[in-house]
Amino acid sequence: MLNPSRLEDLKRKMKSNFDAGKVAGCSLLVCRKGEETYLEHGFANVERRDPVRRDTIFRLYSMTKPITMTAVMQLYERGLVYLEDPLYEFIPEFRDMPVGIAEPDGSVRYGKPRRPITIKHLLTMTSGLSYPGEGDAGERSVYQALEKMEESGEDAPTLEKARRVAKEACLSFHPGERWKYGLSHDIAAAVVEVVSGQRYGEYLKENIFAPLEMVDTAFFVSPEKHARFTRAHEWKGGAYTECEGVTFLKNYLSQPAYESGGGGLVSTIDDYAHFCEMLLNGGTRRGQRILGRKTIEMMRTDQLTEAQRADFGWTERGYGYGLGMRTHLRPWTINGSAGEFGWDGMMGTWMAVDPAEEMYVVYMQNMMPYNNCGMRMMPILYAALD
Repeated sequence: MLNPSRLEDLKRKMKSNFDAGKVAGCSLLVCRKGEETYLEHGFANVERRDPVRRDTIFRLYSMTKPITMTAVMQLYERGLVYLEDPLYEFIPEFRDMPVGIAEPDGSVRYGKPRRPITIKHLLTMTSGLSYPGEGDAGERSVYQALEKMEESGEDAPTLEKARRVAKEACLSFHPGERWKYGLSHDIAAAVVEVVSGQRYGEYLKENIFAPLEMVDTAFFVSPEKHARFTRAHEWKGGAYTECEGVTFLKNYLSQPAYESGGGGLVSTIDDYAHFCEMLLNGGTRRGQRILGRKTIEMMRTDQLTEAQRADFGWTERGYGYGLGMRTHLRPWTINGSAGEFGWDGMMGTWMAVDPAEEMYVVYMQNMMPYNNCGMRMMPILYAALD
């Protein structure tokens, strides 16, 4: 399965990352042709010296996104959503959302979009919806809209927050003309709520988590599991320290009103392995059908135009972008297989599914800032395949 000497290289890499302050604790699970290898190193809580274990609960951040794509594509398979449907058919407030156009003098002109946002624009991150930031007009407007809600003390539910963004923010560009990482998948979660008539978390539990036996995956950590929840760490002043702020801990300890389809879930390495096993097996796990085989093929097919690909940061690594996941077009900087697909998260979580090698990989850590440790494991891992 894995060459024993190369397996030692993986162990040494994990230890060296810990020694260098790149991770406080991490775990790696590789399954190839049904045979599993599991490795771990470091601490879930450095202060208490609690070791990372298989049942340690991690924040997924953007590794939530592939699960959201699965939810949307389930509705697609049931004929409830078509990828070319305008978003405003589900959330009418998006019909009039303007595009913020920068003028030479630094002012912003607001124009009508050349085409409506579609469901596919959401799934491919080509909607024009930005994450909050200090950059273009779209980023600033989303920041202001979300900041306004936060200052009011309002914890708006998923669908209501989507509506507020549509009414109070603007797009960074005309839908379909560029690629930009942003709120697209959070809005897709709101679409799931509209179509299903359920809270987003309830839909996921009923249609994905329960069938796949993902027993520790949710939008918060219930009280009886708090001891298993990893701390979010950073390397500061030559030592590991816990990240400050309620965002990293307290916001996860009770049911939130807002269930973020772009980055809100927590999970364990085994739970997420069940999800990857389903993707590798063409949509099934232990007799439970979650998606169709042809749907997964479409999800891992590059969907970007040349213009959109110019904005996609993984292009120089040989990747394109499918529906919510990177897809390996050719070995370029990673010695992997064409057709490998997956995604990662802000605190270093990583997943990869490689149909050619009948393999999936799940890597877990919760460390700031993002440091590519999961991706940097892949060349060692591929070299270990006999």
